[in-house]
Amino acid sequence: MKDLDWAAAFLGRFAIPLCSGGMVSLGVPLLQKGTDRLLRAVPAGLDDTTLGVALAVARQRPLRELGIYADKPLLATDPSALRLLAGLHDALFLIHPRGRELAPSRRAGLLQQVRKQLVTAAESLPELRQKGEQERSLWSLLLGRYSLLAGLWTLRPARTQADKAEPYSLEHEVLEVALQGIQQPLVRYLGLACPLALLLRPPPGPLRLIELLPWLALPKVTRLFVTAQLRHGTAQALARLGEALLHVFDTARPSQESPTTQQLWLLLGVHSLLHLRTAISEGLPPVQPSQSDEPLSDSLALYAMVCRHWPWLATPPDVQTDQRLSQQLLRYQAACAELGGRERQQLLHSRCLQALSR
Repeated sequence: MKDLDWAAAFLGRFAIPLCSGGMVSLGVPLLQKGTDRLLRAVPAGLDDTTLGVALAVARQRPLRELGIYADKPLLATDPSALRLLAGLHDALFLIHPRGRELAPSRRAGLLQQVRKQLVTAAESLPELRQKGEQERSLWSLLLGRYSLLAGLWTLRPARTQADKAEPYSLEHEVLEVALQGIQQPLVRYLGLACPLALLLRPPPGPLRLIELLPWLALPKVTRLFVTAQLRHGTAQALARLGEALLHVFDTARPSQESPTTQQLWLLLGVHSLLHLRTAISEGLPPVQPSQSDEPLSDSLALYAMVCRHWPWLATPPDVQTDQRLSQQLLRYQAACAELGGRERQQLLHSRCLQALSR
């Protein structure tokens, strides 16, 4: 079979259902040979095939759901995105009945091939410090890759009749599989190659922010991130981000791979932005349904603590000059202080100072 026909068939059985959250069909691992065939099919006209056109149309849907109206994403614009598809296909093969039977050595080899594809895809993204037209191109690449993996959190691999009775968990059976000894799971490399897939993942899955902090330095990414979180409900958005923020602060270590102090301040600012949007749109913070709702309580107390110790992060200058918004925000901040509690604020302040001083 020609590379073009073979690649188009792969789009139909895997890429299109992956994009839409349908049921993907898994074949034998692609490995490097299969990935090369996919890449060769792009200049041969993969986007112009019937299934290539169908994929481009399907990729527009998740972008429109975010309020983004853009041209149809094409594989020719970012051929390395096919490495994402190849790597994820081979990773999912591990939970296929045939994949479960692999010998440990072959399983380890397959995992390293997956890692190679994701790392190569990540390295193909331009550096963040580029500006102007290059930054706009980067934004287009980020959206394009997200559109390919938008259905990741709801997809279901096709299974044999005998395998249907077994429980399935994408998070634990695939994304938590270690690709480098026991240190780094697949989800880390997936986030490096397709940051928006993790930044915009829906609840109840946890937000993973440590490796993704550099991307939040891009204003467009931050705005999209905050908007996407609020779509799932204010209380849940505040609780998820507060929990993720404290996880980053508590795991920060004085090492090269740890978040910088500047990135920690950035994350505090993003958390404050989420509260600012809530204050403007709703007036008051959500009241936790029970005393056991620790993540929401932490988020409210954390914002109240920031208002007290670092007010420049909590109240932007343009809000300060608007008397109506300023008064509304002050009421919101006072409510957060009351709901969060003084003792909790003091504890969170100590945790933040400890992380920021490392």
